[in-house]
Amino acid sequence: MWYDTAIASSAGIAADINRRYAERHGFAFVSSDVVYSPDRRPSWQRLSLMLRTLEGGVQGTPVAAVLWLDADAVFLHENGDALAAQLEAHGIVGGGRGPDILLSGDRPSDLFVNTGVMVVRNTPYARAWLRWFISLNASRPETSKDAPICLKLLMRFPWEQGCIGELWHRNASALWRHAKLLPYGALQTAAAPPQF
Repeated sequence: MWYDTAIASSAGIAADINRRYAERHGFAFVSSDVVYSPDRRPSWQRLSLMLRTLEGGVQGTPVAAVLWLDADAVFLHENGDALAAQLEAHGIVGGGRGPDILLSGDRPSDLFVNTGVMVVRNTPYARAWLRWFISLNASRPETSKDAPICLKLLMRFPWEQGCIGELWHRNASALWRHAKLLPYGALQTAAAPPQF
């Protein structure tokens, strides 16, 4: 698993909880510590793993979609039905039609994008979008007309979440036609911050 020192003590516990949740609900669980992009922060590695899983399946079995959870996130028993309802409502399970990518709003407002919980369907657009996004490189701004949007951010903030959020807000790569930003709490919840 990819994580930094801030969550090292809980990442293994979270993975065990998520593995059990996946087994109980009939999902495949994939965890990896392969570094696909050594020049990038751990959070970037998820994109390559998601793409490889969409392209190759899990142990040779094709997948319809990938649900990503950060290493510090866990499935909660009481959220199981809510997650299933969202996946069904957006055509991720049950074979319906829906967006290629489900993103989640974040606090303090849904104007922020949280990529710690996201769903990517196994569609040509989603796979091409992941390939393009992974290929972004500050030394090659010509990768596409939308690349400079992220490259400016990446020089200041080396995480992919801000870049995806900026792409969303600018509708870069026609993202609004292929993705949906759900309100905070639809895919994830978090403990309320402590009040002092």
